[in-house]
Amino acid sequence: LPSCPIGAFEEVRQLEASLDGRTIYIADRGCADNTGDCFSNVKAYLRDPATSVLSEGRGSSPATYGTGPFAVKGGAGTVYQVDSEVGTISVFKRIEATGLKRVQCLWPRSNRGFSRCVPTPAMRRATAIALSPDGRLLVTGVRDKGWATLALFARARNGKLSFRRALPPVKGLGVAKIDQLEFAANGRSLYAVGGRNPGEPRILTRFKVNAKRGRVAFAQCLAAGTHRLCD
Repeated sequence: LPSCPIGAFEEVRQLEASLDGRTIYIADRGCADNTGDCFSNVKAYLRDPATSVLSEGRGSSPATYGTGPFAVKGGAGTVYQVDSEVGTISVFKRIEATGLKRVQCLWPRSNRGFSRCVPTPAMRRATAIALSPDGRLLVTGVRDKGWATLALFARARNGKLSFRRALPPVKGLGVAKIDQLEFAANGRSLYAVGGRNPGEPRILTRFKVNAKRGRVAFAQCLAAGTHRLCD
C-alpha cells in the first residue's frame, strides 16, 4: 500500500519495546529463495518519541539461526535471543540506539568445535524465555526426560548469563513443552503456558519467585475444561 512502505523484514514473530521507549525490537524469520536456507534474528528500530514513527536499525546476527523468542532488559537494551531449534541463547548489548553486538552465546551441548558458543549441556534446549523485572534472573522453558521444566540463569551487571540449575519436572503436571513465560510486574510470580501435544488443552502454571536468591517453586496449576493433568 502507498501508506505502508516495505520493511526490512519478512515475518515478524515477536515485538518488544525498550523501557526508555527509544527502541522497538522485532523477531524476524525468513528463508532465502535461491537456497531455501532459513534465518532468524532480532532487528532494532529507532522510535521517534514525538510521533512514534520507526526508523530502520540493525539486526542481531545471532550465533545460530533457528526460530526462537527473545527477552529485553530495560533501557540498556540487552537482548537475550533463544534458538529453539538447537537451543542456544545469544546475548546482545545495544550499541547506541539500534546497534546490537553479540557478547555471549551459550550452547546446550558438549561439542567444543563450535567456537562461537560456550558448551553448557545442563542448560538443555530452550523453548521459551523470560527475564525478571529486576534483571537478576533469567528463566527458560526446557524439557527433562520428555516433560517440561525450568532452567535458571543468574544475570550479571554486564548482562552476561551464568547457568545455575534446572528444576526437576513438577510431579503430576503433564506439560511436555512450555510455549510462553511471563513474569508478573512485581517479579514475585512467573507464569508458564504449555501442554502435552498440539491441539490438546493448554495449562497455565504459576511459580513463586525469589529473584534475589535465584529461587523458583511451583505454586498453582489451571487447566481447561475437565483436563486432569493439574491433579
